[in-house]
Amino acid sequence: MYLTVAALVVLGAIGAYIAYQAMARIRHRKWIALAKRLGFTYRDKHYEWAKRFPFRLFDFGVRSLARNLVWSKTDTGSVALCDFGYWTRHWLSYSNRRRSQWDTSWAPGADTSSMGSYHRSQWQTVVVIESSQLHSPMVFVRRERVLVDWIKEKFGEPDIDFDDDEAFSDAYVVQGLVESEVKRTLTRRVRALLTQNRDVVYSVETNGPYLLVNCGRRIDPESCDDVLKLAIGLEKLLREYTPVEVAADASPAAPSDPLAAIPRPVARGWSTGAVALVIAACAILGGLSGIHVLHTRKELGGLAGRHYGTTTYRAFSPTRALIGLLVGGTLGGLTGYLIGKRHRGDDPAL
Repeated sequence: MYLTVAALVVLGAIGAYIAYQAMARIRHRKWIALAKRLGFTYRDKHYEWAKRFPFRLFDFGVRSLARNLVWSKTDTGSVALCDFGYWTRHWLSYSNRRRSQWDTSWAPGADTSSMGSYHRSQWQTVVVIESSQLHSPMVFVRRERVLVDWIKEKFGEPDIDFDDDEAFSDAYVVQGLVESEVKRTLTRRVRALLTQNRDVVYSVETNGPYLLVNCGRRIDPESCDDVLKLAIGLEKLLREYTPVEVAADASPAAPSDPLAAIPRPVARGWSTGAVALVIAACAILGGLSGIHVLHTRKELGGLAGRHYGTTTYRAFSPTRALIGLLVGGTLGGLTGYLIGKRHRGDDPAL
């Protein structure tokens, strides 16, 4: 019986691996066909491609890799599409020191089997455009996640809102170094284009002459034509932005070093999800403790002890239980909030 089950498990694993490899080959052929149709150059893998761009996405995780990279030079720069992936590290045991999943202090390829950790890959299809006609400031736009972003906003994470465009503000989180310049960059036509394509565009980043459009997931190469057209149209709209220095001098100014402006992920402290988990756990434990305290056996002494005996039990009361739950839950949640606020790190999670 056990041998049969083991054999089925092994056969299932082998079948899953063969199916995965077959799907990878099919996707590989589709990317080659896309490159031929567009007249672009194709490369299967590239480990150094992402390092030359000042994007926040390319700083996440470790061992970043551009797979199925297709690119071409243009009159003003270049355009490229690929499946970009990186690996994040996660801990299995809480006995180890807590680290953020963006921790890059460990050496890639090191043996971590005894550390209670594992690695998870994150893949998404991206379009990167480099154009000498772009002079955009550092802007980060990401699709909004209601609950997560509400918690992050309570902990002080910035989100630039557009009072005259509630649809865009509800759909995306916007961040940048200078709020006035960010609003000048994201004109009404740019915001309308992103709002209409919210299901396709997960995040957009601009920095100097560079533009990144991230789909947030791997998409079918046969649909990349539409994504490429969307990115090119967005790049043309972003050309309308003119930096103050360029407008004053009436001549294009050399952009500053984009790598100096991009914020780097910080891998210390707890993530926002961990803080929320601590608050919820403390609130639950506090509420249960409050109920338990109001229904614990009481030692009675003096006249009460002689009349009722040395001990007595309080009868269960729903009202008393509710009061204990509310008081204990409130105190527990407040304690969790203070603990999380003390240990919270600058998690750049999407």
